[in-house]
Amino acid sequence: VNTVTRFLGAPLVPFDLVVVSTTAPPIPEPATAVLSLVGLMGLGLMAWRRRR
Repeated sequence: VNTVTRFLGAPLVPFDLVVVSTTAPPIPEPATAVLSLVGLMGLGLMAWRRRR
């Protein structure tokens, strides 16, 4: 049985058999937390400077 079909002249291969399963860590890495904190501090500083 040929599972490759043709669509507009190009071969169409079904990729529905590929399963990728990963689990995300429940707690972010320290570098991610620090980067988020620095970004929030930067936004706060920009807002503070605009109001001055």
